[in-house]
Amino acid sequence: MRRNIPSMVAGVALVLLLLVYAVTYQVRFTEIAIKTTFGKPSDPNETDPNSPGLRFKWPWPIQGVVKYDKRIQILDSPEEQAQTADRQILILTVFAGWRISDGVEFLQKVETVREAEDRLRKHLRSEIGAVVGQHSFGDFVSTDPNELKLSKIETEIQGGVAERAKAYGITIETLGIRRIILPQTTTEKVFDQMRAQRTAMAEKTRSEGEAIARRIRSQAESLKQQILSFAASKAKDIEAEGEVAAAKEYEVFSEDEDFANFLRELEFLKEALKRRTIFFLDEKIPGIQMLKEDRAIIGGSAPKVPTPTEPKRLPAKPAAGEAAKKASKGARDVIIQEPKK
Repeated sequence: MRRNIPSMVAGVALVLLLLVYAVTYQVRFTEIAIKTTFGKPSDPNETDPNSPGLRFKWPWPIQGVVKYDKRIQILDSPEEQAQTADRQILILTVFAGWRISDGVEFLQKVETVREAEDRLRKHLRSEIGAVVGQHSFGDFVSTDPNELKLSKIETEIQGGVAERAKAYGITIETLGIRRIILPQTTTEKVFDQMRAQRTAMAEKTRSEGEAIARRIRSQAESLKQQILSFAASKAKDIEAEGEVAAAKEYEVFSEDEDFANFLRELEFLKEALKRRTIFFLDEKIPGIQMLKEDRAIIGGSAPKVPTPTEPKRLPAKPAAGEAAKKASKGARDVIIQEPKK
């Protein structure tokens, strides 16, 4: 009898564990548990199905427990073809983040997660077609980021799906457009539209550049005219000053014309004989007459130098004529000397 006591104790403990297992259940913080009585949900107000912890129930088949994951689940819709308001074809792929918010409603309407995903895909398909049909092609695809309205489109699709999913105890937490595909015909139209936009932008830039170029040329022409006008005015002033200076010089030279001509000839020779050069000139050229009185170059006797003609003297300044005569004679004496070898 004593040998059977441990076995009896173990059997009683096992029975107690089975009994506890049959009348209790545990709810994790990631789960929603719905207690059913004869297959139907119990009063939801009896216990909070969303709070985790240990719960009690009648053993099966009187009561049972159905559990669902209450975390957000991601659902990807298949590629859906839709037509925009301006009759352009788009192919969209949408994702939705959903979770079970009302376990009792979910159990009564859809029961399984797979059935819930199938219904959500149907609602996504219908809402995508309805929302896309209210927007133009430029709201989806545009070279200008300010013209895109993807956020607004996503919000509209999410609102329509959430309204329908609410009847199943489902909450749509997030929704977004994952991908937009353009058919071949639409792609060609998009490229043509982009080319047209780029051509318009190029024409606008070119016209702006031409306008700027015309403005620059106009400013340059105006500045040119101002510079030429200033240069012409300055040239006239210089010319007037030169004429005044020339008039004064001519007035001085008019006092002794022969001496003035002599100085001109000296200036000519000074410029012509800067370097040691042998050249032949006609004796009729002005200024060359002075070379007639030069010495013989080789083996000849120097010709007799005639007495220079006395220059004319002005009655007002006889002394100046005398000085000019002496200066002229001295300069000629210097000119006719033979250069040293």
